[in-house]
Amino acid sequence: MAIRNTEVPSLVDVVSGLNPDGSAAYIAEVLQKADGIQDDMSWMVGNLTTGNQTHVRTKNATATWRRLNEGIRPSKGATRSQVDTSALLESKGQVDRESAILSGNPALFRQRQGIPHINGMHDEFTETLIYGNEFFNDTEFTGIMPRFNELANPQVIDGGGSGSNLRSILLIGWSPETVTGIVPKGTTGGLNHFDTTSNMNIGEDGFPIGDEIDDGTGATYLGYRDRWLWRCGLAIPDPRYVVRVANIDLDQLKANPADGGAYLESLLIRAEERFGAGSDPMRGVNASFYAPRDIALWARLQQVEAKNKTNWTRDEIGGRKVTTFGDMPFRRLDAMEVDEARVT
Repeated sequence: MAIRNTEVPSLVDVVSGLNPDGSAAYIAEVLQKADGIQDDMSWMVGNLTTGNQTHVRTKNATATWRRLNEGIRPSKGATRSQVDTSALLESKGQVDRESAILSGNPALFRQRQGIPHINGMHDEFTETLIYGNEFFNDTEFTGIMPRFNELANPQVIDGGGSGSNLRSILLIGWSPETVTGIVPKGTTGGLNHFDTTSNMNIGEDGFPIGDEIDDGTGATYLGYRDRWLWRCGLAIPDPRYVVRVANIDLDQLKANPADGGAYLESLLIRAEERFGAGSDPMRGVNASFYAPRDIALWARLQQVEAKNKTNWTRDEIGGRKVTTFGDMPFRRLDAMEVDEARVT
């Protein structure tokens, strides 16, 4: 059965500790319901107002065998500094005052009307988490794929495909020390909701009057306005806790790998053995596989065809039934449903 590290701080944990009024925690809870990745992700407050600076270990110090009365030379390890920036994601909405009043609970009505906005922010965040690249768009943060985009990187495994319909699988171990979401120093967990209705004077009916809102034709109605803001980014202090299986040719996949195409189970095992550090790489992290919908389908079809199915199980994690491979969830992530360029 897959084991989750309950000490890894989720987005709800971070914002609950910083925002006593609970509004950010509500947004975080909605985000967490959107898909499984928020169940896994670690979050932390960065050490910069623009994000977070970490020192990534690139070389250990050396040790020397010596004889009595012989000296040794001093040595030191090496690190490189990595600055990860946070980006600003926003959405705004408006509701008809009359609809809010007729609901019987205007505050709850507006909260529920905000759910599609929050979910839309989550979709945009997840796509950026995977594929975002500050080099091409300096309003977003750099995600995972641009950092693991060369076969010379030992954390990238070649799935063998060379066509135009290529996909990847990711294995990520989340924790503040390995791979984590970040929010800027001094912010309320990166999440905020603002009631941007300017006229909050109470009308004769006992409710705030609201603003004149243009319906798009030049005509107006009385309504309420809301805005949501999310400051977010990604830091990878220990790149050994990300493995990318790239170049999986979707057009070549078969239910029986003997008939051609990638053998997904073999690739997943290779990713497991490339993952993390030490004899127990799962310790202290929430580790999961992530795959696009079509790769997840072929993984299950190959599972059905396999004679030895002991690697695959169905476990309950966070109240959801989840397919697991080994001890790790195998999650479907629609944001990865992208035709990727071949990694070389």
